[in-house]
Amino acid sequence: MQMIHFLGVDVSQDWFDVAIFGSAKPAQFQNSEAGFDAFAQHCVDLDWSKCFVVVEATGGYETRLLRYLIAQGAHVHRATPLHAKHFIRSLGLKAKTDKIDALALARYAVERHAELPVFVFPDEEQSAFNDLMMRRGDLVAFAAAEKARASQPRYKDAASSVMQSIEAMLGFIEAQIAAIEAELDALVEASPTLSRRIETLRTVKGVGRLSAYALQAFMPELGTLTRRTAASLAGCAPHPRDSGIKNRKRSVFGGRGTVKRMLFLAAMTARRYEPALKAFFEKLVATGKPKMVALTALMRKIIVIANARLKELNLQSSW
Repeated sequence: MQMIHFLGVDVSQDWFDVAIFGSAKPAQFQNSEAGFDAFAQHCVDLDWSKCFVVVEATGGYETRLLRYLIAQGAHVHRATPLHAKHFIRSLGLKAKTDKIDALALARYAVERHAELPVFVFPDEEQSAFNDLMMRRGDLVAFAAAEKARASQPRYKDAASSVMQSIEAMLGFIEAQIAAIEAELDALVEASPTLSRRIETLRTVKGVGRLSAYALQAFMPELGTLTRRTAASLAGCAPHPRDSGIKNRKRSVFGGRGTVKRMLFLAAMTARRYEPALKAFFEKLVATGKPKMVALTALMRKIIVIANARLKELNLQSSW
């Protein structure tokens, strides 16, 4: 469909600024239902079905606005802060305000809308699964922090009540983690789609139950990607940094940190217990590759295999 109207939206906790490309001045509204209604009145002359809106991701503060815009029938792209920042920088703008950012995002919508993916919310099952896994990650981080405190001399030499407090907190956190994992298990068992995908992911050597859960929660696109895109999103694709006659060593950077950490653990397991992947790792080391480079290649192989197997599952489900 041909887009006619292009909007840029910069969102904060309490407000959001909207710029309509070609309009003279951005407008500001409350980030609330009342603000959404005022925004709709401001755009009353627009045909929502022919609007392309770029909203910068802002730690979840944009979620309600995204739902509202999609319900109106607009085509919405949620821009990553890094991409938005680089585009705004490319315009040569030195000043920074919310209104300036909204204007730049509207221009981003005009220039890039043909290639920007439209944002779609995950279904209820996937959304609940994601929330549980995010909370589990928070609790694991809390537990790691408490364990680190327990090993510090400052706390070991403190009054016994201090260590008792740490132990009690660890017990509580571990109980919460166990409860969330039980809820995740129940959700997977009740969902044929999640169950099939998790079962398929676990056929990849090195990927266990929780690793499969992490892939499903933090990289749900698996099965729809090319192998290169999958590796890049997972943060284990080597990127060239060549210039002129200089051919620098390829390095990996970026990607989704949670997935990357999980793949590292999966690769450590696979290189010990899976004969084919162990042979692949040892062959790279034997040719002079540093062990970390070989391990990264193993991570890449695991995510590519997972993507291919989920792609086969999708084909089977469509028959």
